[in-house]
Amino acid sequence: MIDKKTMNPTPHLALIGAGIAGLSCATALQRAGLEVSLFDKSRGPGGRMRSRRDDDWQCDHGAQYFTARHPAFRAEVARWQQAGVAGVWEPRRWMFAGDSSQGRESTVARFVGVPAMTAPARYLANTVAVHALTTIEQLRRQRHGWQSFSTEQGWLETCLAAVLLAVLAVVRTRAFPSGARLGLPAASTPLAATPGQQPSPENRMSPGTTLRLILGDQLNPQHTWFEQQRDDVLYVFMEMRQETDYVLHHAQKIIAIFAAMRELARQLRAAGHCVHYLAIDDPDNRQALPDNLDALMLRFNIRACEYQAPDEWRLDAQLADYGRRQSIPGRMVDSEHFYTLILEFTTRFEQQRQR
Repeated sequence: MIDKKTMNPTPHLALIGAGIAGLSCATALQRAGLEVSLFDKSRGPGGRMRSRRDDDWQCDHGAQYFTARHPAFRAEVARWQQAGVAGVWEPRRWMFAGDSSQGRESTVARFVGVPAMTAPARYLANTVAVHALTTIEQLRRQRHGWQSFSTEQGWLETCLAAVLLAVLAVVRTRAFPSGARLGLPAASTPLAATPGQQPSPENRMSPGTTLRLILGDQLNPQHTWFEQQRDDVLYVFMEMRQETDYVLHHAQKIIAIFAAMRELARQLRAAGHCVHYLAIDDPDNRQALPDNLDALMLRFNIRACEYQAPDEWRLDAQLADYGRRQSIPGRMVDSEHFYTLILEFTTRFEQQRQR
């Protein structure tokens, strides 16, 4: 007798992040007939709706309350209220202005979990397989789907049809820091949606990657670097406090340089190049060139480093010093935006000095 479940198994999906978004998504997927596993690095569900208690106290260390303006979410909150896990919050609100204060009435309904903010999440988790204390750090593509790696348990046996992230961008960055092995070794692939989806350029890096650093004054789209698209080359742009703050700059100048950097990065991505861009407010940005390079060396398994000749002596000396301290090959190439090479200038001045 043929087992139909074996021949046509129910797709098994994984969700990372057991906050309200992840739990709601998992619930909807299960209602659609899919099998779902929910992973979270914390001790239980809740995400930003978390509570902590001790012998004689309790506090919420996430959201203080939540609102429900959309009709669909308002209907869901009504379901929570009926289940006794949510209620209307009616605080006495005051507005202070100088030395005076006055009461302020609210026209927006505010809700809280009952008896604690985690209650709605725990209510939703009753019907979902939640794997707490499980930090998903890496994925690798198998013949029939994805296999996940957790810090606590190693490679998990379950074959996944797709993996979804239900975390805020800043939370994702903290959960998967620069040193996390997302895509290492070469047989592994960073977090993605489905096996058949084309990975982003940054996520298809080959082993032995070469990092090519592009500084803000080297934005030459006609550089010979870009003539050939290679999966073993990662182009890196950095917006750093090191460069914005070392002397007083006009804000317009900094904005213009950043805008030009972002535009070239967009053009390179559109042409199929692998690009990593560190914005000035990126949580992973160490705001200093050597520190950022160190983090990228680990993250992308860098085996060689190249950079265009800086126009400024300060950066030239900094990069040369950084290269001397590395064990991987490194080289400086011409920026190709001057008619005369730096080496020709150097030779010319040396000849004049010897006369």
